[in-house]
Amino acid sequence: MTTQPAPAGAAAAARRAWFELEPGARARLLSEISHLAVAGTSASRTPCGGTDAAILDSPAARCDRAMIVMADLLRTASVPRRRTMRCAQVVVDSGFPLERAVVSVAAALIVGETVTLGFVGGLDRASAAYVRSLAALLPGRVLRVRFGDRLVSGGYDRVSWLSPSCCAESSPFDLRILDQITSTSLPTSVLGGTSDLAVR
Repeated sequence: MTTQPAPAGAAAAARRAWFELEPGARARLLSEISHLAVAGTSASRTPCGGTDAAILDSPAARCDRAMIVMADLLRTASVPRRRTMRCAQVVVDSGFPLERAVVSVAAALIVGETVTLGFVGGLDRASAAYVRSLAALLPGRVLRVRFGDRLVSGGYDRVSWLSPSCCAESSPFDLRILDQITSTSLPTSVLGGTSDLAVR
């Protein structure tokens, strides 16, 4: 007779399985999870079940496209794998493009870090639902999302502060790769407007 693992044991097993994946496999799984997170947000559906231009250019949809580009890029790229588990904190200031922040978080998750993602300013309801769904669909404590955390707290191996005017990031990825991912997933009109990547 077999017994079902306790919830805490199941969560630990899911986390262990996540960290045992190769980086490329984590990137592909994140892309699939992102697609589910977009589909699950109430604002991503029109009453008749279709989509319109505003939805296709929503922050969550742009995040999803960036995740797809990232997964495709990492099919051939060599990504270092962490030998020990590290934890990172990513603090996102008001006005910073959500898709660029999500790509930074995905880069950390792909190499095997756990992430606490804090938003200083508010997000629209659909964007907040998207990032909460990402966290909920990943194994417990792999990604935590907080709102209103203005101060950087201690106890992390790595901290990134993402702001429209100054981007203090120490990503485990080459930052040029992250810029390439977001630039290929955004329409030209967005890249030329106020949602441009932060100036370093």
